[in-house]
Amino acid sequence: MRLGIFLPVLAVILALPVVAMAQSLPDQTAVTVDGQSVSATNQVQAVGKTLATLGSDTIDVVGDTSGGSSGAGRAKGNSYRVDTSVVLNDAEFYLTFSDTQTLTYYVFESSVEFGTYTEIHRNSQSVTGTGTAWYSSGPLSVPLAAGMHYIIAVSWTGTTGYFYGVGDTQATSFGAYVHGYATGYDPLPSSFSSTSNDQAIYHQRITTDVGTFALAVSPDPLVGGSTGTFSATNGDANTNTYLAYSMAGPGSTFVPFLNVTIDLAAPKQAGGVVTSDGQGNATWNLPIPAGAVGRNVWVQAVQYGKKTNVVATSVI
Repeated sequence: MRLGIFLPVLAVILALPVVAMAQSLPDQTAVTVDGQSVSATNQVQAVGKTLATLGSDTIDVVGDTSGGSSGAGRAKGNSYRVDTSVVLNDAEFYLTFSDTQTLTYYVFESSVEFGTYTEIHRNSQSVTGTGTAWYSSGPLSVPLAAGMHYIIAVSWTGTTGYFYGVGDTQATSFGAYVHGYATGYDPLPSSFSSTSNDQAIYHQRITTDVGTFALAVSPDPLVGGSTGTFSATNGDANTNTYLAYSMAGPGSTFVPFLNVTIDLAAPKQAGGVVTSDGQGNATWNLPIPAGAVGRNVWVQAVQYGKKTNVVATSVI
């Protein structure tokens, strides 16, 4: 299969010169949250809580322990609006259980607050509970792009207790909590619709940093006959940004006009040159041909003198 078949718009070899680079509620009204009636006296204020800044990492704590419940085979999470692009390094959930269960941690992405969320990360762990404690996803490296919304969630297989505060919004260092996602069950599907705010702010600790120049692909794997979204974050602002791909695998190719060695063999340019926004983010929405099903592809974003990680994916 020729390289050009993968994306009809991908035709320019990168090694050739192209264009120059570039509040609490005010009364005691009760509300229903997570299926329970909670008075306004227990509602958390709509302000952010930054627990700590450790080196380049910032830890945001949302929700509290004023509300709580338990259930078997549930999934709970929070939707966040991202105003400043960051990298999610860890997601912790305040839970209580003492047996051995499978916990699955998720990140879902959407261009709107209420709409369809698509999975960009999932990992499962067998965990023996230690009672009431923070339970961690483990190290992550998931880019969260400014202008997007993300549901960060956990599901469990047994009976587990969970905790929440109540409110419409809560500020974070990178944006804001905007609604609770309470209607899922273990395991969550790869995409779902979130259409209402149950006002639960599930108790989470979110560790982020401003991150290095990074690339994320959605969906992963790519789907033939549909559109793939390629998002570069934390690059130089207002700068020409290029998307490279290879069907040959990793490699080492020096690109003179960009003064950078990219980590792909026989790379080609995908789509057009995109000027990054004021926060250094650039996005390509590209058609994925049905004829590419079954192929592997490696993708990397490039600016003058810098490059992202390589994303290895496939077309299904």
